Amino acid sequence: QALNWMLADFFSLTLNDDNRMVQRFALAVIYFSTSGPTSWNLENRDTWILSSTECDWGEPDDVACRNGTVYWVNLFDDGLSGTIPGEIG
Repeated sequence: QALNWMLADFFSLTLNDDNRMVQRFALAVIYFSTSGPTSWNLENRDTWILSSTECDWGEPDDVACRNGTVYWVNLFDDGLSGTIPGEIG
């Protein structure tokens, strides 16, 4: 699902930085594998998988970036279900 989303997302297709593509894919994988579209809290799921920088995804304390690189992901109490996928770790 994450790959299909990225292939259809204009913002993703315009990135020419491999590291940004990998981190964007990793966050999208987390979203889809933990039932983001159906089980995440409504306020949160509407702010993920956007056609904008992944550094702006989620609620204000969900994703933190420094110079475009994600260094913090906090999904505590966001309604996740499922398991962390093998692609992540």
